[in-house]
Amino acid sequence: MIFLDGSDKYLEMGMLPYRARNWQGRIIREDRCSEWVDLMGGSPSEKITRLKIKLDDQFHFEGELTEEMDGFYAKTYREDFTDLNNDERIKKLEQSNGKIIISDLEVQNEKEIDKNIKKSFKFELPDGAEEIGNNIYLNPLLFLAITSNPFKSEDRQFPVIMKYPTSIINTVNFMLPNNVKVESLPANQVLSISDKDVLFKYKVVENGDFLRVTFELKLNTILYLPEEYKLLKEFYNQIISKNTERIVLIKT
Repeated sequence: MIFLDGSDKYLEMGMLPYRARNWQGRIIREDRCSEWVDLMGGSPSEKITRLKIKLDDQFHFEGELTEEMDGFYAKTYREDFTDLNNDERIKKLEQSNGKIIISDLEVQNEKEIDKNIKKSFKFELPDGAEEIGNNIYLNPLLFLAITSNPFKSEDRQFPVIMKYPTSIINTVNFMLPNNVKVESLPANQVLSISDKDVLFKYKVVENGDFLRVTFELKLNTILYLPEEYKLLKEFYNQIISKNTERIVLIKT
């Protein structure tokens, strides 16, 4: 069985618009039998982002981003960017990604709805590091970090319903200059919620002059009851706390 909806030009085959994801639909067959079908599940929408960053001896960043997205991530990108010219796209990306300066933007498969969006660009970030005395402080995920909890209220009276299952994987590779060494790194961490198909992984690996930071967030469960709200909120609080931890370098 394949879902089709002709009302949205950016929907892939098998996807339904948000307004039609109404828990269950009724399938009626030619022999007049019928049954309920789930409209909310399906494969997670996935976004995979990779950064390659080189720090110069003044601790300015030069980097490259490559990103691939499918499902609702690709749909959202097409809605937001397809009708913009290249300069408008760069301006919008710079505004949403901190103080980076973008060049050489390339996007593939924008009009081929059945294919994943593939995006790449080069960037500079002059103020990506904070220098205090003999120490240099880096935000490991830069503009990919989650820094705000979407769940603000202390309590909730109604269920939380995510729009769709998601999978986010971010990998950041740093090449360090030879005038520093690593003083401290954020600890690795794995989080989950009991009885829910959700997972957060965070890992930092040092290898000579290279650092690799891996962030993985999978949210396959989309329904959370009011009594589960505090668990979900705390799950995000811990993600944000980990995202704000910094790499500390020391000058040599």
